[in-house]
Amino acid sequence: MSFTFDTNPGPAIHRAAKRPKQALGSQLKSVDTTPERFSVLTHLWEAHGLTRRQPAGRLQKDKANGTRILDRLAVKGLKERSADPDDRCTLRIVLAGAGRAAEKVSRARVVELRVRAYARLSLAEPERLIAGAQPWHSQSLRSAGRGGRGQGARMMAVPSDIKIRHHWKPGDVGYITYLHGVLYGREQGWDHTFDAYVAGPLSDFALSYQPDRERLWIVEANEKIAGCIAIVAASPAAAQLRWFLLHPDLRGQGLGKRLIEQAIDFCRAKRYGTVFLWTVDALPVATHLYRTAGFRITEHKRSALWGSMVNEQRYELNLR
Repeated sequence: MSFTFDTNPGPAIHRAAKRPKQALGSQLKSVDTTPERFSVLTHLWEAHGLTRRQPAGRLQKDKANGTRILDRLAVKGLKERSADPDDRCTLRIVLAGAGRAAEKVSRARVVELRVRAYARLSLAEPERLIAGAQPWHSQSLRSAGRGGRGQGARMMAVPSDIKIRHHWKPGDVGYITYLHGVLYGREQGWDHTFDAYVAGPLSDFALSYQPDRERLWIVEANEKIAGCIAIVAASPAAAQLRWFLLHPDLRGQGLGKRLIEQAIDFCRAKRYGTVFLWTVDALPVATHLYRTAGFRITEHKRSALWGSMVNEQRYELNLR
């Protein structure tokens, strides 16, 4: 297949993508940092601690470059290492005093750059830009599905018709309960009593749903329920995150992280002081997402539940 500029906008996109990074680098130079270091600092400001491998993965850098960036932050006194309070064998990267002090001035430079970048755009132009890029993005994914390998080919296994809704439909309570029972029965070996554990509170939630204080996210793939998450009002000041689940076909694409972020944003918008959740340590991917979002363990206990012995964990995030 031959390519022309009309069918392969890659060179123009590459040049356009470099300009924001160059502008950001120039802006951050005044505070003695780089875009890569700023990205790591941003994660530290928001996540309150990272493992040594996480920055490289988030920056899409190899281990050597990730280590180089971290070493440079250490030389400048912006980060240090601290023992993980939940795992004594793990050292986490945390902000030093200078790193916390750098947040306000660094973010101010980035905000200033964004203001300048959008100053000449009308309110409608950003939406037109996104709409114009969508056909090229879809074509790229189709090409990856036909001949790509690795991550590109894997993404094509996920149904393209993914929607998220917040309203209830007939059958939702039953199907969400079914999905929990089938998936956790297969993956964790839990018995039918787990279905009852899900169905009871979920039914109560549907009956007393308060859309001004509570929110439901139902993920649909090809018009079938494939995941969910919910925020339940536990008290006027505290919210509970519940029923976080994604079908295996939708995992590993960043959708779970986005759902958790949207749930936390909702809690902030409704002015909750804290949000908490209960989980078990046998779900390492979910607990990793919770910790990355800023949740910390406040309680743990061993219990006989769902035909098994489980280590329950209570996580909490302070929103104030």
